[in-house]
Amino acid sequence: MPRYPSPQLPVQWGDMSPIAWTLKHAKRIVIVVVGVTVLGLGIVMTVMPGPAIIVIPLGLGILSTEFIWARKLLHRIKERLPPRVKDKAP
Repeated sequence: MPRYPSPQLPVQWGDMSPIAWTLKHAKRIVIVVVGVTVLGLGIVMTVMPGPAIIVIPLGLGILSTEFIWARKLLHRIKERLPPRVKDKAP
């Protein structure tokens, strides 16, 4: 009886099992949804009353865990802070 090779996982999974791949992408989706929601609330707070100056960097901080563009934008915002505030920023 001929032996057939076991089916290969798709290339994008690499060495990950399908469950690990799904969990990784589910985590990324949650981070994106939470980050965009917080960032959106911060943008709304620029017009409505609220601490937009705190919420917008918080949303960018959440998004920067997954996206380089958010990390660069957050870094640019930190560069514009006064020196006293910059020393206390994480």
